[in-house]
Amino acid sequence: MTNDNINIIKALIINMIKSNNHMYISYLWASIICLITVTLIFPVKAQKNNIHDKLIKEDSVVGLIYHRFGEDKYSATSVSLEQLDMQINELTSGKYNVIPLITAVNSILAGEKLPPRSIVITVDDAFTSFYEDGWPKFKAANLPVTLFLTTFPIDNNYKGFISWDNLREMKQQGLDIQAHSHKHYHLTNLDDNAMKYQVKTSQQRIKQELGIDSKVFAYPYGEASSKLMKHIKNAGFIAAFGQHSGGMTSHSNKLYLPRFPINMSYGGKKHFQQVINSIGLPVADMMPVDPSLQNNKYTNPPSIGFTIADNIENARNIACYHSKIGVIKDMQWLGQRRIELRFSQAFNHGRTRINCTIPAKNGRWYWFGMQYYVQ
Repeated sequence: MTNDNINIIKALIINMIKSNNHMYISYLWASIICLITVTLIFPVKAQKNNIHDKLIKEDSVVGLIYHRFGEDKYSATSVSLEQLDMQINELTSGKYNVIPLITAVNSILAGEKLPPRSIVITVDDAFTSFYEDGWPKFKAANLPVTLFLTTFPIDNNYKGFISWDNLREMKQQGLDIQAHSHKHYHLTNLDDNAMKYQVKTSQQRIKQELGIDSKVFAYPYGEASSKLMKHIKNAGFIAAFGQHSGGMTSHSNKLYLPRFPINMSYGGKKHFQQVINSIGLPVADMMPVDPSLQNNKYTNPPSIGFTIADNIENARNIACYHSKIGVIKDMQWLGQRRIELRFSQAFNHGRTRINCTIPAKNGRWYWFGMQYYVQ
């Protein structure tokens, strides 16, 4: 209850004492009770709305991707439960706006802005540690979560995976469930028919078992190609996610949206705060168009280029990093906003990530990332 509310109640009581009019006394008592009720029952909602009304909205949403919870032997894909508790405490501190995945996707598709520090939580694969440890903690904190589901291990009762009954239970509790392929293959290595089968089968099994029309897809290993994106679009998906870092903006490729991987190595408080306070760096005219590189001298190494949006200050302070070699030194400016990253050596077989950041206000960072895959 605020000091202003307390002063109003004091004034009403004094007027009631001074008055001998019974009808007036009854009216004052009713007013006091109403004011106390509104103040005590609805203070959080009222305060939250007032805060959000004053915020300048941003064209940026940060996506987080988890896999396992408390499985120490899988440190590359798991967070400790202590880290998860810390992260949930930070997300529920009142500084952030954790929103459902579909809200973020629809805003990006429509070019609509959201409050600063808008966050989306996603989990891939459906390991049992999510059911046993991750989901109960997210649910208790009332945080919306989307699970991207690999269906073949569940159909075949693989050890370490959630069951369809578990999924039905979590769906009733508010979990959003979307598609993540059928067998978790490296989809870009498959031919057209096999790609389509993996995408459609996962979508169909989710519909058959859970009654959900999956409209958002997550690529296994975050690996995508132009050909695979076409199959995703033809299957009716409105958006798809990789596993490369950076914030989502209306400029992002809607069929290859970024998410920050969260694991034991990158799950500490300092790094986590840096991630969830980052801002998507809006870029256009991205080259190469296809994130899947043919292993030949014409496409590998790639010449990576993009144009930074006009409203970004300090664009020349950009710093870019290669996941295998570190700082990228060969950066060529073409005009004021167009930059190209060049490499003397071919990218290795497998996944290579590129991250670029620019300092923003209040200690935050604009962040753009891409992942490239060499077969």
